[in-house]
Amino acid sequence: MKTFKFRTNILDIGEAEKLKPHFSKSNGIVEWRMNPDDPKRILIVKVNNLKKKDVSNIIFNAGFRSELVEPFWKKLLNKIFIRDCCK
Repeated sequence: MKTFKFRTNILDIGEAEKLKPHFSKSNGIVEWRMNPDDPKRILIVKVNNLKKKDVSNIIFNAGFRSELVEPFWKKLLNKIFIRDCCK
């Protein structure tokens, strides 16, 4: 099982409920939740056998934007690798 975090443009819990029918159609989504009081509007999705792009597409098809939130250490490693690899 994998957990993905997405920053979204979902404004409140009423809008988040619009995701339910889209997530229900996918067998790979195990659980999802969003804290409507979080100013960053983070959506947390637990999945089996789905890629982050698949989940992002489901969110998009529900009418919302999303951006994957990666841990700081992963972003840092990517910058180091790209900088060192592509000189």
